[in-house]
Amino acid sequence: MQQSTRPLREYAAVYEAEIVRDRLAAADIRAFVTGTDMESALSMGGAGTDRLVRVEVHPDDYDLANETLLNDARRTLEAGDWKCSRCGEPNDAAFELCWSCNKPRRDDDVRIRSEDVVEEPPIPVANGFDDHFDPPAPASTREDGNPYRPVLVTPEKPVGLENSQASPAAVSSDDLDEQVRRVLIAAFAAVFLFPPISTLYVMSLLWRLPPEAHQHPNRRKRIYTAWGVTAFGSMVGIGYVLVILTQ
Repeated sequence: MQQSTRPLREYAAVYEAEIVRDRLAAADIRAFVTGTDMESALSMGGAGTDRLVRVEVHPDDYDLANETLLNDARRTLEAGDWKCSRCGEPNDAAFELCWSCNKPRRDDDVRIRSEDVVEEPPIPVANGFDDHFDPPAPASTREDGNPYRPVLVTPEKPVGLENSQASPAAVSSDDLDEQVRRVLIAAFAAVFLFPPISTLYVMSLLWRLPPEAHQHPNRRKRIYTAWGVTAFGSMVGIGYVLVILTQ
């Protein structure tokens, strides 16, 4: 029996085979991806596979498909890495779009040679608490007026410092007396106005009093009185609720 398909390429990952299948489909060559990689098989609860992922084509299309892939590899090798004419960022030979600004590759883009690649110096690492080293200075960008060139921001002060606000000043004694007075009035009013819901509001006011309000004896006495009245109002409110429920 004649084989219906013929293996063209083998890959370790499914996504690599799918990329090749899409490339062949663009050339009107029908291809099939068979098998799966180990990660996909184990993620679905199956056993590991014993062969790589294959891209298969019809025997009549094998020569054309193989020549298409060879031409792509040859064209990529001849093109080489390139430098984007818009933002100036280097790109790999397989990139048809700039990774930084998404500009398509054109003939005016400069090809990067291997000797033009400049490696950045390694960052020194301290071996102990007593070691001291100066971090490398940030690379400067050329001021050529290119709006697409990435800009390295080096703030002179910590980020967010300009938005920070100064710590509030200490609350005056008169303000503390006024806050305690309002809480005490609210505690007495809550006994007659919709307890126990109103007493919950008074409790929130008592909890939000600043710690300085408890330092003066007279204010502390009024705060304790407000707590007692609030507790009494809570019991009155609970009694109202029980009376309504039992009727």
